[in-house]
Amino acid sequence: MLIDIHSHINNEEFLDDVEDVIKRAQNSNVKKIVCVGCDYKSSISAINLANKFKNVYAVVGFHPNSAFDYDKNSEKLILQAKENKKIIAIGEIGLDYNNLEWQIENAKKNNQNLLITKENFIEKQKEVFLKQLKLANEINLPVVIHMREATNETLKLLEENQSLLSCGGIIHCFNGSLETVKRIFDLGLYISIGGTVTFKNSKFLPSVLANVGFSKIMLETDCPFLSPEPFRGKRNEPKNIQIIAQKIANLTYASLENVENTTTENALKVFPKLNN
Repeated sequence: MLIDIHSHINNEEFLDDVEDVIKRAQNSNVKKIVCVGCDYKSSISAINLANKFKNVYAVVGFHPNSAFDYDKNSEKLILQAKENKKIIAIGEIGLDYNNLEWQIENAKKNNQNLLITKENFIEKQKEVFLKQLKLANEINLPVVIHMREATNETLKLLEENQSLLSCGGIIHCFNGSLETVKRIFDLGLYISIGGTVTFKNSKFLPSVLANVGFSKIMLETDCPFLSPEPFRGKRNEPKNIQIIAQKIANLTYASLENVENTTTENALKVFPKLNN
């Protein structure tokens, strides 16, 4: 059995055929799909899909791009995760310093009465990230962390607040260095790897896998984004987890069965609600 630990099948690109997408995943041995929220609307849609489909689970939270949208209603949404068996974690939360100008322009459109600068946007990301870490710890749920072009800042914040990681979690869509992965493992966190591992220009992942193996790794598609080769540039789907698993098996000289079993066991261990 395979698990797609991070998908966005709540994305509008799946609006017309999400049921078929889920069936194709099941037929490809992807028996559980985790649907991740990035803001209030996508978190609600993730919950709705989890409630509708037995093998779909939800993660709710506010992506750093949505930091200025976080309010009391956001907190209430996250807190309800404690009682819902299909909400397995809080996420995706974290820091994202990629293309900050674009992020700020979007934030201004949604918050026209606020003065948003690069400096206060970065501080807001950190503030909202920390608030959600505290809530996850309070309700005893793991976290799904987004870390893009903010590696040192993200890991520094986590290292300073390691007590909030008592339930563990993952750095999703990991594509960093061996040094970075060691810091992540020292925090008690796991990493999830997606389609980028199949890219010819994948810079770090082959070396990381050669050195640390897959004992603390999970699999994700991040669909509809980051389709693995040979489907790069096309809409990604959970069924493509098989391709990612095979690539990891090839890079680590392991059997596909071993990669499947270990990554699935990791997912079930770190996210206990997946056992429901």
